[in-house]
Amino acid sequence: MTDANYTPPTAVVEDRPAPPASVRKQGLAILAAFAIDVIGTEVLTTALSVTYFALLGGQLNNNAVARFQDLVSSYDNPWGVAQFIIGSGMSIIGGYLCARIARRVEWRAIGWLCVVHLGYALYRGSPAQWEWWESNAITLGSVLIGAALLRNLLRRSLRQSLRHASGSAPATGTNT
Repeated sequence: MTDANYTPPTAVVEDRPAPPASVRKQGLAILAAFAIDVIGTEVLTTALSVTYFALLGGQLNNNAVARFQDLVSSYDNPWGVAQFIIGSGMSIIGGYLCARIARRVEWRAIGWLCVVHLGYALYRGSPAQWEWWESNAITLGSVLIGAALLRNLLRRSLRQSLRHASGSAPATGTNT
């Protein structure tokens, strides 16, 4: 047999999804995602606050502090919109990270992440205020969006691998 006559056999090989993560790894995923979300939001909004005071020229008098408190207390201004974008973005990253560390979108880990967020929110604020409910609904929705983002990316990669696999010829088992 010459090398010119040999063709390797072809076969459709399917990609199997990774096994679900252990309970310990899911707990790590929840804690890491929560830390990224909360610490990232706090660090970025603090950096934004320092930038705001730097733009004011370092005036830390009562008037500047009162204006800053008015800005922080509502979403009706550019400062509130910036806080909303930063907080939502970090929550999306946290949800994505939780699902990614758990190795697939397991809604159990995401659900526990949402429970941890609600517990933290109850610790920090009063559910009697409308802003508390609004803020936490946005946070939980952002976490779910992050997990759904990973799910869509996984589905897309699975579809691409299936398309690639279906383009190859089935294995015949004969070499000519």
